[in-house]
Amino acid sequence: MRWLARRDGWIWATAAALASASVVAHADPVSVSVRNNSPTQVLAIQVSPDYSTTWGANRLSTNLGPGESTTIQLNEGACFYDIQVERSQGSVQQIWGVNVCARPQVDLR
Repeated sequence: MRWLARRDGWIWATAAALASASVVAHADPVSVSVRNNSPTQVLAIQVSPDYSTTWGANRLSTNLGPGESTTIQLNEGACFYDIQVERSQGSVQQIWGVNVCARPQVDLR
């Protein structure tokens, strides 16, 4: 809890109430477009809301080749997501805190 001083007295507010003024809630599913701008194939893309402690399932039905794009539906109703990408040569890339509400496209390099 947090107390704020005002001329006409004290106002009681929770941190959640303060934060809610700047957060846009999305009840409808959101999607993100992922474009593979790298020279290697992408074997798996896992996505989870940024508050989650586990990765979701692979969202690709087939490999994503160089220059190809895919759209991933995000049904969690959040704006910020973490994305993990597994590539054909064995490397794993993690992209943290992607705001899909403000920029619904991710370019892999």
